[in-house]
Amino acid sequence: MNDQVELPDGSNFFATLETELLKEQVAALFAAKGWRSRKCSWVDFEVRNDWAELVIDGTFPILLHGPVANIDQNAEFILQTLRDAGVRYKAESYGDDPAVILREFAWPHAS
Repeated sequence: MNDQVELPDGSNFFATLETELLKEQVAALFAAKGWRSRKCSWVDFEVRNDWAELVIDGTFPILLHGPVANIDQNAEFILQTLRDAGVRYKAESYGDDPAVILREFAWPHAS
């Protein structure tokens, strides 16, 4: 039996990270939670598990993006990893229509 979750064809999760961490250190945050991590270019990283494939690129801010299965449920697991490390972020998730934002996230929340 194949328990592999089918990922969306395109990216449906996008985040900007405001942090002093290097991209390699951001990847290590996810690796510490069981994600597979690898360098995917000279300067960028990819983290993946059974339900997501995220690229970590850019400088300040660092960008985190890619396809995530069951985005309504799994976006929170991604964002919890960032919050646990004190990484500030703004993020968006999309459904089947890439022109329609399903949900926007920010941490810390504006007061």
